[in-house]
Amino acid sequence: MKEIKSKVKVSGLTALERIEKLGKMVANMTQAELARAVGVSRERIRQLVPRMKIKPGRRIVAWHRSLSKEQLETIAKMYQSGTSLTTIAKRYNVSEYHVREALKLARVKKTISKQREKGA
Repeated sequence: MKEIKSKVKVSGLTALERIEKLGKMVANMTQAELARAVGVSRERIRQLVPRMKIKPGRRIVAWHRSLSKEQLETIAKMYQSGTSLTTIAKRYNVSEYHVREALKLARVKKTISKQREKGA
């Protein structure tokens, strides 16, 4: 991630004015990064977005949504064979939450593919 050279903190300026001082850099930042750079909360950034000229552009995709079908199947097989959520999470260096969500996605994709096979 590219470091912002200096935080925009000039006394007397509103958060919106501080955001405008960042210019086009805003488009390459997430709301959280923008909040840190300006010195306000993410909630305040969310409130200001409709009034901004340049909107924060980057979205963060959850880890479990970025997995391929093969990876989801591998995680599902590991879990079915008795591997704990904690062990799987440590192997992929994520939290147990993401492993649970990946398992949910694997089940959904599996049922959808079965339904398509029946319909064909």
